[in-house]
Amino acid sequence: MPLPRLNITISPLAFAIAIGTALTCAALLSGRHLPARPQMAEAPPPRPVHRNRHIHRAAFQKEPIVRAEDFLTGAGLAAPQETVRVLITKAAQKGRVTLTSEADLLVVNPETHSAFARVPAGMPYMLSLSDDGRDVAGPGGSDLPCATVRIISLNASRPITIGTRAYLGAIEVRVGDSGLEVVNEVRREDYIAGVLAGESVKAFPLGALKAQAVAARTFALSQSGHRPNGIDVVDTVADQVYGGTRSDWPEIRQAVEETAGIIATYHDEPIVAYFSADCGGQTRSNAAAGLSHRELPYLLPVVDAPAGGPDYCSASPRHTWTLDIPAADIIAKLNAKGGTKLAAITDIRFNRVSADGRVGEVEVEGLPVSEKAIAPAAQPGAATPAEPKVESPAAQGDSAADPGKPVVPVAPADPGTAPPTPEPVKSTFAGYEFRKMVGTNVLKSQIMTVSRSGEDTWTFSGRGYGHGVGLCQWGACGMARAGIGYDAILKHYYTGIELTHEKQRTGILEGRARDISGAFAPGALVQVAGAGLEAVADREGFFQFKDLPAGTYDLVVTPKGGQATVSFAWRVKA
Repeated sequence: MPLPRLNITISPLAFAIAIGTALTCAALLSGRHLPARPQMAEAPPPRPVHRNRHIHRAAFQKEPIVRAEDFLTGAGLAAPQETVRVLITKAAQKGRVTLTSEADLLVVNPETHSAFARVPAGMPYMLSLSDDGRDVAGPGGSDLPCATVRIISLNASRPITIGTRAYLGAIEVRVGDSGLEVVNEVRREDYIAGVLAGESVKAFPLGALKAQAVAARTFALSQSGHRPNGIDVVDTVADQVYGGTRSDWPEIRQAVEETAGIIATYHDEPIVAYFSADCGGQTRSNAAAGLSHRELPYLLPVVDAPAGGPDYCSASPRHTWTLDIPAADIIAKLNAKGGTKLAAITDIRFNRVSADGRVGEVEVEGLPVSEKAIAPAAQPGAATPAEPKVESPAAQGDSAADPGKPVVPVAPADPGTAPPTPEPVKSTFAGYEFRKMVGTNVLKSQIMTVSRSGEDTWTFSGRGYGHGVGLCQWGACGMARAGIGYDAILKHYYTGIELTHEKQRTGILEGRARDISGAFAPGALVQVAGAGLEAVADREGFFQFKDLPAGTYDLVVTPKGGQATVSFAWRVKA
């Protein structure tokens, strides 16, 4: 029996709703639709900049500063990886920072996620502090629209050069408390390679470099997030010496790659992996070195030698040392600290010397600087006062003087009499404090003795170089040359540790897509440069990416039927 014919009339509005529902379902099945709008602060639209037109370009224009396809094949070459934010301490010279690269550079405002300048390859780009000290100024002193400027290379393999050093990753120049600050945000493994180049020597075998790589990686992870203003570490011995790239050599990259992600842990937590150049034959605890008050169980003293053999670190060029220091140099350092000023040193004594020869306390005895100048001798024929000067007790400093007391005559001092010789004074310092005052590159360790070698000279003799806590770098070299593996080297210096793969810290990247004009872009395709990730913004322009490694990302936004643009400096915090 034939089926009855149904006459169905669908209104245009119902038809449109049905089509929209079908498209939404298709998007969900494709995995490119995102959850409903997240609660977040909306980023302000970029604002145009019109100064320095020979380099600067307006943020909104028909021809963008960088094409999205060029960006994806250049800056996008660096795959996502956790980053380290390093304070570059001497990058700003005389209040200025000059940057250059073999690739084009983009100058970005991280607040608005927009680029406002493109610097051609090889062209220097100088930044300074604005006249009012509130913002970063561009070439010629022109005001830029922000207090922090981010510079990225359009080719991730081409570093950014500042002075004589080159840095992979991004450079941030920002207004700090005392002028401009420079921060290098760099992928962690590139940072580790830069640390090995700054902390090692080419004579070190691969096993020692691998041990150093694990120690440096662990130390950086332990320090992450502990400093203000988004700084993880500084580039000096205060943390780890980091000289950027171009100073490494093939064995360094091999050591970093073969230990990638491996860290030292104690009870499943990253250790504070202190290290020093030469322990002098025995390491010591962190508390004994004054690095912290609480003694850490994995930083116990260990003998740095095989049974009956020489020190593993005996090949160090500073394993033993002797130097003469003029007394005037020591006096200048002590007087700069404050307290009683010394005119001369009469004795230096070392107290509380440990069994391994480390000085726990230093006592300095000297003559203080006299506060009374010697009065000039009376000249022949000079008039002599007829009567002695008189002062009341209150005038002499008696605050409880009875106003009814009679005035007391005071005999005048003989103008030709010199003031009495001052009594010697003693000052006591912790051993590490005294070494720091004189200079850690002068007194190379606390394993030392002292003697007088002349009227105005003191001779110091010692062993080792550095605080002597944790890994001994030259000791690791000696152990590796003896055929000991990097894992055994680390477990020798760090008591009770385990070597594990770090758990990558991840977070959420979310925001709201905009087109080239700054308007919100519903349904825009959002791609994470270098990550191979993409998402479609929802009907209000919101997008979200989960489980991205902590770091800063640049996005390519392609609105429906519009021109693709790049949105810069999206921060993911773990």
